[in-house]
Amino acid sequence: MIEIAVPIHPSEAREKVLRAMATLADPELLSEEEGGSLITFKAHDLRALKPMKETLKKQMTRAAARSVMMKGMNDGRLQFKVHKQAAYAQRVSFVTEENESPLGPITVTVTGTTDELKSALEYLTAGAMSRQRAPKTKLKQPANPSCQLSCHSKLFRHAGHQTLPLQNTSCARKVYPADPRVCPLSIQGDRDQLGYG
Repeated sequence: MIEIAVPIHPSEAREKVLRAMATLADPELLSEEEGGSLITFKAHDLRALKPMKETLKKQMTRAAARSVMMKGMNDGRLQFKVHKQAAYAQRVSFVTEENESPLGPITVTVTGTTDELKSALEYLTAGAMSRQRAPKTKLKQPANPSCQLSCHSKLFRHAGHQTLPLQNTSCARKVYPADPRVCPLSIQGDRDQLGYG
């Protein structure tokens, strides 16, 4: 079961509080209970939290969100707090202390078995753990090993700062020297092969 508790102060417009809550959950999938200075929304389906899932994905903060949420998981419940003003601005920002959100944080509580809580955590932060660095790939070797220049380059600047036209530099990869004053074809035989001997 999902419960979202949103404090509302006399100075706050109800519509703004509902807009902040809508960043976290779909209002159509929630039942609402009002009790004084607190509005509580309840749902039985994780899909009610789809707006929060999409916001975390858009912000690219799923891994950080997973870390914060895991700290709030114990005794059959998963609980975390979200900054209300950030939620109003359609952002998800977690609160670790009550005073971080001047108007009071939005408290989200998911209750269930350990497996249900893990499913809820995975649902909200799906893809957070699967993001790994791409493996390093080897650069393709050029068709002509002596060619270290861009195929599109028509001119080449040698170490002597002379600009020379290039002939037939068909290369399988594009390599731009970090320092254009340094000639990657520094071996005499390579320059001879291009006709600059």
